[in-house]
Amino acid sequence: MNKTVFLCAVAVFLSFSLSAQQPLSDAAGMLENGDFSGAEAALQACEAVYGGEAAWYLTLAAVYEKQKLFEQAVDVLKQGYYRIGSQKEIAFNLANNLYALERWDEAAEFYGEALKADSTFAAAYLNRGNTLLRSGKYAQAAEDYGRVLAFAPDHPQKASIERMISLLTEEERLAAERATAAEQVRLERERRLAEIRGEVEDELSGLDKSKNLQTDNTGLEDYMLNLDIVE
Repeated sequence: MNKTVFLCAVAVFLSFSLSAQQPLSDAAGMLENGDFSGAEAALQACEAVYGGEAAWYLTLAAVYEKQKLFEQAVDVLKQGYYRIGSQKEIAFNLANNLYALERWDEAAEFYGEALKADSTFAAAYLNRGNTLLRSGKYAQAAEDYGRVLAFAPDHPQKASIERMISLLTEEERLAAERATAAEQVRLERERRLAEIRGEVEDELSGLDKSKNLQTDNTGLEDYMLNLDIVE
């Protein structure tokens, strides 16, 4: 194939690709202009053609997300996730919407799925770190924040991330100290309770023995016979 024919073929292919994506482009334009109902209608109309593409699910989910309809966005992205398979963009956006719904465990799970697709995805580490922080999993959050800086050393939020790592490390140290102190208090309480229990057991054993000291009742009977009866 000569160069001219090759270039013509490329041009035809690009023209076809652009025209094939036109409905999605139109919907994205409506979304950008705030025409949510128009974008949703355009996407629903071309679902049969584009419903197997990640862009269709991502664009429709964005329509709902822009309106803070996070449940609907989650539903759409889950459909795409299970239809297309684990994909970086779908998993990441799904996790973001779950985060907005404060469904921390699910959000962390899908950030993890995005990271399976791209283990250097700094944004997913950052967002998962934020999710783990919300869940009180400080050590794991600190690890994710550290990975953000490992893969994006010039991250625009570097100073804040470094400060958060420092705070979480200190919190873990204090938590360990509190746990150690609490364990010492628990052990001391157990020791003291065992000691008191032993003392009480000895006292009760002494009382039991005293009941059996008097086996001959002769003296007691003589004493009772000499008592005056009050009428």
